[in-house]
Amino acid sequence: MFEKNARIAVAVSGGPDSMALLHLMYTATKNIVALTVDHGLRKESMAEAKTIAAWCQKHKITHHILKWRGEKPKTAVHEAARTARYDLLQNWCRKNKILHLATAHHADDNAETILQRIAKASGTQGLAGMQEHTFLPHLHIWRPLLLNYKSELVAYCAQYKIPFAQDASNDNPKFARGRLRGAADVLSAEGLTTKNLNLLAQKQFLAAQAIENQAAEFLANYARLVPKTESVFTLKPWQSLPDATAQHVLDYVLKLTSGAYAPIRSESLGNLRAMLAGNDFRAKTLGHCRIHIKKTKSDARVIITPEAARG
Repeated sequence: MFEKNARIAVAVSGGPDSMALLHLMYTATKNIVALTVDHGLRKESMAEAKTIAAWCQKHKITHHILKWRGEKPKTAVHEAARTARYDLLQNWCRKNKILHLATAHHADDNAETILQRIAKASGTQGLAGMQEHTFLPHLHIWRPLLLNYKSELVAYCAQYKIPFAQDASNDNPKFARGRLRGAADVLSAEGLTTKNLNLLAQKQFLAAQAIENQAAEFLANYARLVPKTESVFTLKPWQSLPDATAQHVLDYVLKLTSGAYAPIRSESLGNLRAMLAGNDFRAKTLGHCRIHIKKTKSDARVIITPEAARG
């Protein structure tokens, strides 16, 4: 998973979870660099970033503050901030030839993610929640704390006298996660506890693995994939796949071809699946791609190209 003497970037917001992760990484290996994103959305954010910088300087840890510049959105602020954060972190790692980024997502975060995905009627892959390892084209994202509860990380910081900040916006009912946290007691009373939601994710992960294996076999036999250029697969054998596997193939191929790894709604994939199963499919766009069918005497093929490549 890690090459010898691997240098690992650690995403540090200043909260108890990321400060605990930074301390754990520091005790395990000195070959780390701490990265803090200042979104500029709260007046306290720069002061918090400087507190992290001071702690890192004391422990001789290289630290960089990455600023989200430009005009900030008025709506969907958390979603835009998350996208900006990962763009900044990934771009910095790529420019500095770092292959691994550790983040402090924990069991409580995963439970909230699963609840949000239930609300959006996500499929099996979505309900599997976050995974310990995610591999992007130029970066390995590692989430080593997914089995830990936030209360454990707060206690860890107290034990080792590690300073941390609390972002009040995380509990703000204006945002979905804030509303979920406000309803935590009611949800827990109905059995939707952090523990049970993570158990659900583990079961869905096993189902997701079976779907991925079936999809991989199909792609190996019936597809030609060229990232960010053009992908092609044979229509008839794809139509015979179970719905969940067929949608997973679409999701994977669209993201690979477009180079955009933003989530595509399960409902949209299902609609595309239904259209491709019919006899009168017309060219369509989804996931920053253009999808059309090319028929030959012997078969029909689905052609997917990046949307910008139309002409």
